[in-house]
Amino acid sequence: MVTAALSSIAGTEELPREGRERYAGLYLRAVERFVPLPASEGMALMLGVVGAAEALAREVTTGRLSRAEAVHAADRIMLGAVNAAG
Repeated sequence: MVTAALSSIAGTEELPREGRERYAGLYLRAVERFVPLPASEGMALMLGVVGAAEALAREVTTGRLSRAEAVHAADRIMLGAVNAAG
């Protein structure tokens, strides 16, 4: 969400995309230590996880979800993505 807010400043429009790719890459490296993911799928799966986490964070800020609910959902989404690929 920080990168999305910063993207409103002229010249920083690419920050949200770059931030998502950076986080997806970090998650991918962490997960691949335990579950080998096909190269063609790994980054796409992790970008999906990051997108889901961003959506959950927005719901927390609006009060529709508690932080605990969002964390639980994010955990399940990550596990589901990794289990489906592995």
